Amino acid sequence: MFQSKIATIDGSAIERMDGIAALRLMAQALEDLGGSTTGHLPPQTARLAGSPDALASGYAAASPIVRRRFEAILREAEAVGTTGLKLMAARGGGADAGTLAAARFLGSSLDGSIRRLEALILPRAV
Repeated sequence: MFQSKIATIDGSAIERMDGIAALRLMAQALEDLGGSTTGHLPPQTARLAGSPDALASGYAAASPIVRRRFEAILREAEAVGTTGLKLMAARGGGADAGTLAAARFLGSSLDGSIRRLEALILPRAV
């Protein structure tokens, strides 16, 4: 049940840390869209903490329960991100207020998921 992996469009599996990189790319694209045409609003900031090596070593050292939680959060974030981007594309990808608001909301949701993933497996400073 917990052995499924995120797959690319061509169906090949990708590594979990590549999934986080994909989330960061989505968040960056949404930041570019949401912040590019709204000068009066501060652009949302994509989170770029936790290097891939630190995340991979944290995942490797995590218990099976933590790994399952990590995978569940990653799958959820991927589903939310891809669904949101598809819906935005269906709107024509325009720069109307609704699309920009959706980009900001989706970006903050992905940013929150990235923070949750990092908090789950990265060591905390004492």
